[in-house]
Amino acid sequence: AFSQVVAQAAVAAVADMRANVVRIRATRERVRAELARCGHRVWPSETNFLWFRPARGTAKEVFEGLRRHAIVIRHFAGPKTGDFLRVTIGTEAEMDRFLDALDTVSNGMTPP
Repeated sequence: AFSQVVAQAAVAAVADMRANVVRIRATRERVRAELARCGHRVWPSETNFLWFRPARGTAKEVFEGLRRHAIVIRHFAGPKTGDFLRVTIGTEAEMDRFLDALDTVSNGMTPP
């Protein structure tokens, strides 16, 4: 009986995981499209994050501006990665908050 309960839980977890993958993909595509629409250069992704170059300001400036809005994404300082930002895909509400803050931060900067 115990083995059957464990097996049923494992099967249920797979279904939940697959549903979460579908949600992440849909959210990633929506955010990718919005970033591109706003002029940010976004690289293709099959992961749970997006890699992009900001349309306005430097990556470091945008990173710092987002932090002032309590949005934490990744900036990898360095000669090959310093112009880019990485945002992990979260919930729809989290991504809306990120996009709103990014719009606010970006509108206060000049194009490169």
